[in-house]
Amino acid sequence: MRKNPLSIVRLAVAVLASLIVGCDGSRNTTLSAPSTAIFGPPEKIGYSNGDDWEPAMTADNFGHLYVAFAHASLAQERRGIYHTQMLVQRSDDAGTTWNTPVAVATAAPIQSEGQFDPWFTLAPDGQTLSFGFLQGYPDAPVDIVSSTNFGATWSAPPRSVSRLAPPLDKVVLVSRGSLMAVGYTDYHSHIVASVSINSGITWTTHIVAKLAGLTNSSQVLVSGGGIDSESNIYFTWDAVWSATHKPAPAAVWITKSANLGATWTTTNLAYSGLPPSCTQCQDKWFFAPQINMQIGSDDAIYAFWNATAPSEHEHNGGLERVYFAKSADHGKSFSTPADVSDAPRTATHCFPAVVSGPTAGDVRLAWMDTRTGSWNVYYKYSTNGGESFSGSSTQLSSGPAADFGIPYGDYMQMAVDVNNMTHAAWGEDTNQKNPGNIWIVNQTR
Repeated sequence: MRKNPLSIVRLAVAVLASLIVGCDGSRNTTLSAPSTAIFGPPEKIGYSNGDDWEPAMTADNFGHLYVAFAHASLAQERRGIYHTQMLVQRSDDAGTTWNTPVAVATAAPIQSEGQFDPWFTLAPDGQTLSFGFLQGYPDAPVDIVSSTNFGATWSAPPRSVSRLAPPLDKVVLVSRGSLMAVGYTDYHSHIVASVSINSGITWTTHIVAKLAGLTNSSQVLVSGGGIDSESNIYFTWDAVWSATHKPAPAAVWITKSANLGATWTTTNLAYSGLPPSCTQCQDKWFFAPQINMQIGSDDAIYAFWNATAPSEHEHNGGLERVYFAKSADHGKSFSTPADVSDAPRTATHCFPAVVSGPTAGDVRLAWMDTRTGSWNVYYKYSTNGGESFSGSSTQLSSGPAADFGIPYGDYMQMAVDVNNMTHAAWGEDTNQKNPGNIWIVNQTR
C-alpha cells in the first residue's frame, strides 16, 4: 500500500521539531514577549551611491540577521539602464554592523530589468537558508537558491520552481520541515503555487485559482504565506480590478491547501476601494491594499492588511487604514477585523508587516502612515494573540530616516532574532523617481 505523502510530511515535521533543541543553536522558546519595546536609531544599509529597494529580512538560530534587497547601479541609471541585482547582507551582532553585500546569483541578462522580489525561508537545522526571487524581470521565472554557510555563498545555478513559461510575477517562499511552497502569479488570470515535499529538490505546480474580471490595468499579487503544524499551506493575495468591479475594485484574501497544493479553499478577508492617487509614483497602484500573514507557535494565523474602511469599499481614492484579524481554527474562520492604528482619521496607511514571537499569542505589527504630514514607520505588539495591543504605537523611523517623502520598494519586512528582539527593514525616498535606500531598526530591549 502506497503511503500518503501528506502523512509522511507531517511525520517529518514532527520529528524534526522534536530534534531541534537548544544545544544546536535553536531559538529559546522559553523567552516571553518583552513588556516594553525599545528600539535603537535606524541605520542605512546597502549602498549610499546606489538605488536599493524591496527589502526581505530573516534571522537564523545562530545569532545572525539577514537582509536582502534589489540593488541598481546609479552609473547605469544615468546611461538610461535600470538593472538590479539581488544582494544579501548579514549582521553577526543583532544588526549593529553588517558585512559586505553578497550576490545570491549571477546577474540577469542586461537587457532585462534584473532580479526582484526577494523572500527568505529557514530550514529545520536553523542554519540553511533558501531564497526565492525573480530572475530577469519582466520575462522572469521564479528561482530558488540556498546557502549552508550563513549567506557567504549561494548554490548555483538557481533552481526553477515551475515549468510555467514566464513572465511570472511576485514571490512568496514558505517552508516547514521538508515541505516548501512558493506562491506567485502568471500575469494573466491565474494565481499559482509550486510545492516541494523534499526540501526543494523537485516541485509540482498547481493553479490555486483563476480570477475573473481582470483587465490590462489589473494587478494581482501574492504578499504573504505560511505552513502550519498540520502541513496546511497558506498564501495571502491582494488585487486591484477595474474601478467598476463588483463587489469592490480591490480585495485581500487568503487561500489554504490541506493536501499539498492539489486543491485550495479561499477566504475573503476584506474589500477596498482603489488606493489614493500618488503623483510621485511610477506605479498607479503603489498604495493598493496589501496583506501580510504569520503563523504563530500555536498555529494561530495572524493577518494584517491596509484597505479603505469597510463602509467605504465601493468608493475610490479614500484614505486607507490597517486592519488585523486572527484565526484560531486553521483558517476556517477569522475574528472581526480590528483597526489597530492610533493615527488620526486624516492619515493614510500602507505596507503592513507582521511577525510572531516564540510563545503563543506573541504577535508584532509594523506599518507606514502619514499622521505627521510625511511618511513614518510605526510598531505595535500583543502578548495575547491580538486581543489587545500595546497602547500608543512606537515610531521606528527617527533621525535622518524620519518624515520621508514616500515609501520605496513595494513592501517592508520584520524578523524576530534568537534573543526575541524585533528588527524591521524598509525602503524610503523623497519620491519614486530618485534612488532610494534601505533602513534597518533594531530592538534593544
